[in-house]
This record gives sequence, C-alpha cells and structure tokens, in this order.
Amino acid sequence: MSATELSSRSTVLHESFFENLITEAKLLHNLVHTRIIPSANTYQERLTTTYSNTLAILRDEKLLANQRKTIAGLSGTIEQLTDLLGSLHHQIHDAEGDLKTLDSKATLNKWYGPLMETMPKIRALSDHLESTIDNTLWPLPKYDDIFLTSK
Repeated sequence: MSATELSSRSTVLHESFFENLITEAKLLHNLVHTRIIPSANTYQERLTTTYSNTLAILRDEKLLANQRKTIAGLSGTIEQLTDLLGSLHHQIHDAEGDLKTLDSKATLNKWYGPLMETMPKIRALSDHLESTIDNTLWPLPKYDDIFLTSK
C-alpha cells in the first residue's frame, strides 16, 4: 500500500470516527434535553407539591427534613445535568465548526477528550435520575425492566 493510499484510508477512518462521535453526542443531548430533564422537572414538581401540601397539614418543617433533602438533591442533579448539556451543545457546535477549517484528524484530536469527558458525566447523572424518578414518569425503559423482566 502506498503512502497516499494509507493517508487516504486514515483520513476516511478519522472522518467516520468523528461523525460517529458527533452523532452519539447529538443523540445523548437530544434524549436528555427532550425526555429526561422534562421528566425530572415533572417529578420535582410533584415532590414540591406534596411537600407543600403535607407542610400545610403538619405545620412542622422538622418532620419533613428528609423530603427537603430529596428535593434539594433532585434540584442539584437537574442543575448539573442542565449545565453539562449546555457544555455538550457548545462542544458539538464548535467541533463541527472546526471540521470546516481543520482536517478530520486534527478536529478529532482536539474534541475527542472534551466530548469523552462530558458525555459520561451526563450519562452518570441520567442513570442517577433513572434510579430516583418514579417509574410512571420515566420516559424510557428502565434497566430493571430490560434485564430483570422474566417471562
């Protein structure tokens, strides 16, 4: 194989890998933005409504300390996830822009690290929400439904 052929094959592989990486990043962003965060917000709203209604009856915040912690934890997770989605959105946009001015190998070398750092963090927070949010609100099959369902 000549040096030119080898270089051409390398370029095609880098372009293909980059396209797959960007496709995966876009899919993750879209899934979390359009399904998981809205479900988490709905769950948070239900929890806060229940908290408020219970507080109105009991009139003692001390009795609801664990519920407050649950709501605060959920709010923090949603906030972290939203921030990471913003970062991922910018990374995707900037990486696609760089591909117009840099070759595929340089673009991949520049963006592989940041994307592969952000995406697993989003996944981890989404997995945490999956284990937290009520099954009736979760927009996707849960792992328990997929792997533990017996026929």
